[in-house]
Amino acid sequence: MPGATPGHCILATRYSGDVETTDIAKLRKKVAYTRGRRKSIAEAELAEKLISVDSAEALTLARTAFERAEALAADAKTRKAEQRPYLEAQAEALRVYALALKDAQRFAEAEQQMLKAMELSKSLNNVEQLIRCHLLMYLLYRDLGQYQQALDALDRALLIGQQGGYSDDDAELHGGRGIVLALLGLHKESIDAFELGLEIAARRNDHHVRIVVLGNYGTMSLRSDKLAKAEELFRTALDLDEEKKVLGPKEQVAFLWNLIKILRVSGNITGALETVEKGISVASGANLAWDQSLFVLFKAQLLLICADYPQAHTYLQQLRSLEVFKHNSIVAAKYWSLSAQLYSAIRDDGSAATAAQNVLQYLEDIPTDSLHQRLELMGIISSFAAIERAELSVPDYISLFRESIEAYSHSVNHDQTLITGMRLVLGALHEKEAKKEAAFTEYNIALQLCREKNLRLELVRALLGLGRLRNVSDEHTFAVNCLSEALDISIEIGAREWQLKAHRGLAQIFERTNKPAEALYHLQQLRALEQEVLAPRHIFPIWLSRQRSKLEEESEELALLKRAIAELEKQHEAQQRVLQTRDTRIAHLSDSLASVEEQLARVSDESDADYHRRISQLRASIPGILEREGWSEFEAQVSDHDDDFLKRLSLQYPKLTATERKICSLIRLNNTSKDLARLLNIAPRSVQAYRYRIRKKLDLTSATDLNAFILEL
Repeated sequence: MPGATPGHCILATRYSGDVETTDIAKLRKKVAYTRGRRKSIAEAELAEKLISVDSAEALTLARTAFERAEALAADAKTRKAEQRPYLEAQAEALRVYALALKDAQRFAEAEQQMLKAMELSKSLNNVEQLIRCHLLMYLLYRDLGQYQQALDALDRALLIGQQGGYSDDDAELHGGRGIVLALLGLHKESIDAFELGLEIAARRNDHHVRIVVLGNYGTMSLRSDKLAKAEELFRTALDLDEEKKVLGPKEQVAFLWNLIKILRVSGNITGALETVEKGISVASGANLAWDQSLFVLFKAQLLLICADYPQAHTYLQQLRSLEVFKHNSIVAAKYWSLSAQLYSAIRDDGSAATAAQNVLQYLEDIPTDSLHQRLELMGIISSFAAIERAELSVPDYISLFRESIEAYSHSVNHDQTLITGMRLVLGALHEKEAKKEAAFTEYNIALQLCREKNLRLELVRALLGLGRLRNVSDEHTFAVNCLSEALDISIEIGAREWQLKAHRGLAQIFERTNKPAEALYHLQQLRALEQEVLAPRHIFPIWLSRQRSKLEEESEELALLKRAIAELEKQHEAQQRVLQTRDTRIAHLSDSLASVEEQLARVSDESDADYHRRISQLRASIPGILEREGWSEFEAQVSDHDDDFLKRLSLQYPKLTATERKICSLIRLNNTSKDLARLLNIAPRSVQAYRYRIRKKLDLTSATDLNAFILEL
């Protein structure tokens, strides 16, 4: 999400902000109707504006402007005309060209062109241009993670300004120093630099620079886990913009995202919901479709945490109506993940399974080098709803997850909050695999990180995970402590979804430890909360239908069990008959084969070549005879067990092959996949492939169990 990664600040006013369409149109007209040096200057100005709109066009135009200015300067030198205006235009075009190269991540070329621009500006004694070159060099080194070089570039810019009596960029430069000093771990010096930048901007009534420095100061405070300070700075910046109206929509969105992140991790869900609503308003008003979709997603996620299922459903439906949903796999994956969580919460298992399966297809669309997005999407897929509903290869998934986390941890400006969330996901995956020690380790690491950084929302998840593990390990006292703390925090921050989980876990523990009074209390709290959060049932017709039939299902439960037992006894008897017949048939076939082998051996001394050829053909036909005999016998056994099954199967599903019909018959006799592999003498993976093809030919949904379907056919 924009602004979500601490290193991504609004770094310098001249390279940030929103570009008005009217500005670009005017500049295009200026380029079209000017000539010579003025045309190259206009092209460079237009290229700088286009960098945040169309980077490819910006790079082409910047190169054109530079080449034009360079040719004009050379021509002026040949004509022995006044060169300075042409050289200044060339220096400016070089700087913009370097900026466009940096935006295209062609860093080596950008540095080379920037050094040329610096040298040219220095020879012209153009202090303002030289400072701007050093400022861009700072941005280049910062993006490369070369923080000491970035700091040196800023210090040189400040020194040049002092010597040349030029101080217009001082506030911005000190704000940049604050960022780099924080990245170097020099937090006290960083705060001093930010405060100095704010003081200079306020003294000059430069509200835009002041807001930008506040935003960068807030971002670096967030990076240092000073959540209260970061919140204060972002609120101050937004309040100042509310008064002065200097930020464009894109800048407002960036500030709002940072504030939302702070409010979320600190557990202020109410404040986060209010800020998200403001973000939706800003993004929709400015036609920022991508940002609007992310705000809507975040609102739905927060509402799910609050167990406000009707509102969450409303916002998810709003998301589906946005155009970006149809064209962006990340947005679609997040939508289906939240839908899986919603349907799981309201106990619509079929829809939850379908939604979880829809999430899985998107991981392959994310490039492996886009680690932040890849990890985020993997985290989405690994949500509890998706884990439970999707058919994941969990060991392979854990391995992939670890590799991605390891790579992301070594990337520049990685987000520790995301790493904490990923630790929780790994814990959940290990828990699903019943690897308690591995899960315990991940949850404990996450717990420690949450306490260090005061990440209250993630802290609840870590405590719930540890509580479940402690309960399974019969460490009931520790489990109660974890779940009780999780419950207290959940109540405090209004996370009703996790209140439900905490009450449910505590009720189970107290029931196991023979404490009926405490168990009854938490069960009562659980039921009351369920009634509260699931009361608006009108938008959930499937869930409502199930609730209405709940009493009928309970009254019929005993009868169903009796019928199931009778059916199992019948199947057991049929299997016994099949086994007896099979043993008899195998013995008979073994005797027959032995007899054939004996007869063949008697004629082995015959010299007739044709006769020997016929004998070889006979030998080769034995496996086929055995197969036909076996299948004929098997058909007879199935017919004995169920007269019409094979006939019904062939009539209703004529596309099934003989082998597939055989597998259906074996399933009908209650054979497991392991049994199928042994009986058919094939690998378990082949059995799964057959089952998949059979499901396709039977036109079964993911929610329908193949074994149950065949038994009921």
